[in-house]
Amino acid sequence: MSRFTLHERHASFEALLRAYGVPGELKIDLGCGYSKPDGYIGLDNLSVVSTQEVRPDNAPDILMDLNDQPLPFASDSVAVGPAHPLPLRTNLPLQQLLRDAHDLPAA
Repeated sequence: MSRFTLHERHASFEALLRAYGVPGELKIDLGCGYSKPDGYIGLDNLSVVSTQEVRPDNAPDILMDLNDQPLPFASDSVAVGPAHPLPLRTNLPLQQLLRDAHDLPAA
């Protein structure tokens, strides 16, 4: 089970999922900082965003440590995964991160 904190704009995890589509079609952005693309669920711990402009309106939807927590999504619920260079944003080996991401498509 994942430990995470939802941004205050979401009343519950279920409400967040409903806001971004249906299972199987969700798009996520791991390590988004304050640069979350429209239509994506953003996940970050905001530990390395000192070089970014703080934009509360575009803050991550889920605050969590991607280095030691499994992603909180059901298997096969995410259609589009991250497009960032993941090895630069996490201490996990890339294969482990993708396995934990429930077979997300590689970007």
